[in-house]
Amino acid sequence: MSQLNYVKSLKDITRRDFENVGGKGANLGEMIQAGLPVPEGFVVQTSAYRDFIKESNLNERINSLVTNLEANDIEVLENVSEMINKLFQDCSIPKRILDEINAVYENLYGIPVAIRSSATAEDLPGTSFAGQYDTFLNITGIDNVYVAIKKCWASLWNARALSYRLKYNVPNDELAHGVVVQKLVSGEKSGILFTANPLNDRRDQMLINASRGLGEAIVGGEVTPDQWTIKSATGSIEEVRISIKEFMTVKEDGGTCTKKVPEELQNKPVLNEEEIKALVEFGRKTEQYFGCPQDIEWTLNEGIIYLVQSRPITSLFPMPTSDTDSDNTLRIYLNFNLIGQGLTEPFTPMGQEIWRLIFSGYTKIATGKEDVNYPIWFKVIAGRIFIDMTDLMRKKKAWNKSANTLSTKDPVTSKALLQWLEKNEQEILKGNRIKFSAHLIKVVVSLVGDFVYGMLLPQKARKKVIEIGNKHIDILRKQADSLIRIEDKLRFIEKNGKDITLIGFKKMAYIGFGLRAIDKAESLLIKWNIDTAGIDRIKQSLPYNVTTEMGLELLEIAECSKGENLEQFIKHPDIERFMKKYGHRAVTEIDVGMDRWREDPSYVIDLIKSYREHGDSKDKIKKFSNGMVKADMAIEEFVASVRKRKGRGAANKIKGLLQSYREVAGLREQPKYDIVRTIDIFRDILLSIGKELAILSRLEKAEDVFYITFKDIESGMPLHEIVLENKDTYQKELKRKSTPRLVASTGESIYSINEEEGPNTFVGIPVSPGVYEGKVRIIEKLKDAQLKKGEILVTRGTDPAWTPLFLNAGAIIMESGGPLSHGTVVAREYGIPAVVGIRNACTRLKNSQIVRVNGESGQIVIMG
Repeated sequence: MSQLNYVKSLKDITRRDFENVGGKGANLGEMIQAGLPVPEGFVVQTSAYRDFIKESNLNERINSLVTNLEANDIEVLENVSEMINKLFQDCSIPKRILDEINAVYENLYGIPVAIRSSATAEDLPGTSFAGQYDTFLNITGIDNVYVAIKKCWASLWNARALSYRLKYNVPNDELAHGVVVQKLVSGEKSGILFTANPLNDRRDQMLINASRGLGEAIVGGEVTPDQWTIKSATGSIEEVRISIKEFMTVKEDGGTCTKKVPEELQNKPVLNEEEIKALVEFGRKTEQYFGCPQDIEWTLNEGIIYLVQSRPITSLFPMPTSDTDSDNTLRIYLNFNLIGQGLTEPFTPMGQEIWRLIFSGYTKIATGKEDVNYPIWFKVIAGRIFIDMTDLMRKKKAWNKSANTLSTKDPVTSKALLQWLEKNEQEILKGNRIKFSAHLIKVVVSLVGDFVYGMLLPQKARKKVIEIGNKHIDILRKQADSLIRIEDKLRFIEKNGKDITLIGFKKMAYIGFGLRAIDKAESLLIKWNIDTAGIDRIKQSLPYNVTTEMGLELLEIAECSKGENLEQFIKHPDIERFMKKYGHRAVTEIDVGMDRWREDPSYVIDLIKSYREHGDSKDKIKKFSNGMVKADMAIEEFVASVRKRKGRGAANKIKGLLQSYREVAGLREQPKYDIVRTIDIFRDILLSIGKELAILSRLEKAEDVFYITFKDIESGMPLHEIVLENKDTYQKELKRKSTPRLVASTGESIYSINEEEGPNTFVGIPVSPGVYEGKVRIIEKLKDAQLKKGEILVTRGTDPAWTPLFLNAGAIIMESGGPLSHGTVVAREYGIPAVVGIRNACTRLKNSQIVRVNGESGQIVIMG
């Protein structure tokens, strides 16, 4: 047979054949090209699948069955899968296809083969589809081969694969299945080699799993294998875990079976040092050839190792981009999105640009020099901003100071950082330390007067902070209105983006003493043996907090709009006043790429609807007012106690400290509020640039400007493809379920720390006192969120745009956050019990579960 249209030998296949042979077949062919030990075989190409489907008239019947399915409706998916499988088994493979299979199978006649699915939606860079399709082992005889091929084809539509494709939005159109027919190696030992450690994402470690017999027991999770953690560079063994291996998968007539491992071998390591060394070398060669970390299935027979499959490891959290570090030393990066802002979402490309400028302002303050590109310590990973903390940690005495600062935002991150530093102490302490410049000292000295002013005159300092912000925004607006050329607009954003930082420092200097005054007062009270139980009342219902004021105004609007049609009420003067004051805000508001409320007021209208339907607005407004009264009473009680025990002078000191705190603590949100107002001005400027680029046909529409960078704009080139690529990347990152708190330069991703928990008890960080029992409501995205009065809000993290939703919450549980993160500050002010730092709370808890939230101990108990 001179021309084969339906089958192809593995040795003749490369990645260019992907559409014809599927992912697994293409990878095996490439492995042979790389000189790796792969058992011989061939692929029944996707053309055979397509002709089988066409000539059996299955296409329309399959499409009708898979329309309108839901990824989590397992029962329906199983029923659909069974119906499709029956369709396949009831149809015959065309004779011309069978003839070609016969022709190449002659070389394997009488030899047991492995028959594996190889789909065109498989082993892709972003989705591995590992274990989704079917494999059949120890198949002998051509008739059995035919049956197994049809079963592999049908597995393209099994419930697992359907659900996986739905979850990752992989379309069913144009799918096709290749089938690998390969000599079966009778493995005495088998396993999986990961060329990067999938347990912690470290690229400098390999992980080897091994068990006796064939490898399907490991792949299917039926046996606990031995495990070796290997240092990739040297091949040295860093950690070994030997399991009790009671069973193994072995060949039997027409398939495989599970057999008991001889007792004397159950506790013995499967691999010796020479075998481990050989596997590591194959791992290095395979990763180098494919150019990314690989998940490799291997088997060993009579001392020879065979590689039977390799695919990219798709679960690893990405490594840093824009990585311009001048050395290769170990480094640690902090997740700014998550820890600094309580955001799980990525930034748009233009959002990253704006924060590049803002962080460049820190460099300008520290050195007096401009950063032309990204600051060296500014990293973008998976669309999130990470800050390089390494050089700040070169002195051990700085560790606790940095950890204490972090603990106010996220105590879990604080503990995780200390654990990582202690584990890597030797490498971290040997690097170059930061040297503080004369310019930084000059900046700090210039702010001392502002700090003293705030200490002596807190009321005037408060007014000055607000005045500085308003005056700066007014100047920016006037200057922005006069800009005409694209180049001038970009330079305006660059300059003022960098200036944001120094202005923020100046504001914080004015209120710095007041913010710390309550800690000073509490320390004195403890020193004087005075009960501090009422201190939390002073932290609640803080005045002058723009975020709290926004929530209260919404409550008042909800109250006065009762009985009116909201669609008509949107033009009411109260709404217009609200939008004029707060219309610059948005969901994920620190990203310039996000629509502002003035552009899309639907979220605000939905909130008002929710307050009207589920919330008692009057009671909530009254609760805040009562909190202010209770705070004043608490101050008087502390002053009276101190006067009684320590005298009038000490009493006046405590009163001054507590009143200073109440005067300025609400302004903690003000610098960020003003940053968002500045970002809003930048957004308008960028939209004007986008309109010009659309007129020039460089963009499809003005809003596409948020999916490009300054460099793209200045290139003068058409940007449509860049926009599409960046939008696709952004949408994929939006679906990422969790992001690490810390990432090391080795790739190690740190999500949490180990805490002692029970089967129905989770332990987090208590951030707002009180105990509440109620129903869980999990909300992962703010848009279209509905929270009924009294429900317990469970979410990943919050920014200020979430806080109006708190007004209906009985309690709050967050995966990230700390005592001074935005959500917890407002929770305290509203008197809502809150616990943060519960890893995977959104998946471990379920909607409508009854749980008890203890905001004093940090304990979450599932009641039913």
